[in-house]
Formats: sequence, C-alpha cells, structure tokens
Amino acid sequence: MSKFEIPFQITEQATQLGQRIRIARIRRGWSVADLADKAGINRNTLTALEQGKPRKASAWPRMDGDRR
Repeated sequence: MSKFEIPFQITEQATQLGQRIRIARIRRGWSVADLADKAGINRNTLTALEQGKPRKASAWPRMDGDRR
C-alpha cells in the first residue's frame, strides 16, 4: 500500500457516514446550503462528506468544535 492509499475499511466507513448525514439532512427538509451554513462549512465540503470522499478528511469538521 502506498502512503497515499486509503484503506478500504476507512473508505467504506466514510461512505456510510456520508449516507447517514445525507439521509438526516433530507429528513429534516434541509438543503445542502442550509446544513453547510448550520455546520459552518462550505457547501462543496458538505457534498464531499455526503459522498464519502475520505481524501477530504482534513476538511471534516472537528468533533471538539475547533475550526482551525
């Protein structure tokens, strides 16, 4: 495995998390723009999260609330 290759398990978990985020957003009737604004992130970042793109992991919101 090269140092840039993401393990399959991580990719799969990121995809599942993205699906859960998207389902929760749709159930609440929120647009991508709505949720991105509430989360304090860019719409493109949210779209990448919902698509489970782990290469964007550095853009994922930090769970401790730190928005560096």
